Amino acid sequence: MFNLLLQFTKKNNIGTGATQLTTITDISNPKDPTALLKVKNNVYELTFNGLASALLTQGCQISSPHVTKQLLEYMKEVKLFKIEFEKIPTLMTTIVKHDMPIIRQNINVIKNNSTLQKLALDLPKPAERVNGIYSPTGEEINFSRIFSGHRFTDEEIQQLLAGQTIKVNCKSKKGTAIIVPGKLSEKTYQNKKFWGFSFDVNKIEFPDDGTRTTGIFKPTGQKVTFKNSWSSHKFTDSELQTLLNGETITIECTSKKGTPLSVEGKLSQQKYKDKTFWGFAYDKNTIKFIDNNHFTGIYTPNGKEIRFKNSWSTHKFTESEKDKLLAGQKIRIKLKAKKGSWYATGGLKEQEYKGKTFWGFYVEKKEWA
Repeated sequence: MFNLLLQFTKKNNIGTGATQLTTITDISNPKDPTALLKVKNNVYELTFNGLASALLTQGCQISSPHVTKQLLEYMKEVKLFKIEFEKIPTLMTTIVKHDMPIIRQNINVIKNNSTLQKLALDLPKPAERVNGIYSPTGEEINFSRIFSGHRFTDEEIQQLLAGQTIKVNCKSKKGTAIIVPGKLSEKTYQNKKFWGFSFDVNKIEFPDDGTRTTGIFKPTGQKVTFKNSWSSHKFTDSELQTLLNGETITIECTSKKGTPLSVEGKLSQQKYKDKTFWGFAYDKNTIKFIDNNHFTGIYTPNGKEIRFKNSWSTHKFTESEKDKLLAGQKIRIKLKAKKGSWYATGGLKEQEYKGKTFWGFYVEKKEWA
């Protein structure tokens, strides 16, 4: 469709190669509310503005590609000093005199066009605004009736105009439900003053949706609210109380990459992007990665703590087998093979692989099942 439009402008010599391309791009810019075209399913369609313009100028010279082509030719001749530039305004006056009566007649066509009326429903609604007298100063002000998706009720508007603080239930940019206490004040944006709903980010509250806990922080005696989970760990009632007591707890969770770990931390007031909040603060020095693939214990024959894989081949050691291995005893385990199964008898010993020593299970005897 784009190529068809481009071919049309080239065929009728409308504009230059550069202006032809940019013109089509400009009139179909999805970010421009005045765009004449929109792309839907890879096909160009007229927007409300586009259809309204087409209906208004139907039968007019200003919308004729031939007239446009003639104007461009005249401008080229002016540039080459072949004709006087004074002729251009005269031509434009002739076009306007011809088109204005037609445009007036076409207005009635617009009013009765069902397609245009349907497109009008998709137009962005103008922002609701409120005019009123701000009681604390006695001045007349104007402000938006909408704040973060919340539409102020008539009662809230009266409270705001009286200079009172109200609480608004809305959602954050991330979609989190929040309660925002605020009031009207004069603000400045890009050197332009305006009236609007103002709030302190540090006073934002959260509804009781089961994801947060509120209680008295014992060390300071103040009432605090914090998330009752951290990473993948949800605090137990006992842990919540320990945190409110100002004490340290150890929790098990997973890292962003899904690795199991344990970490120590406690409840504290923190700051992120100029916003203060209460939450679980961990000590980086206490992070310990949990290795579910290995087992640690005291090897009785030498009295040393060793670490070994808690499985070998297709067999995972039972607790009883781990105890026997740590005691220096031999065990007999059953393993799966492609054609049946077999038995391996062995114990633990220190081994070496590529210059690295490790403790692991070794096989002394193999038997087919």
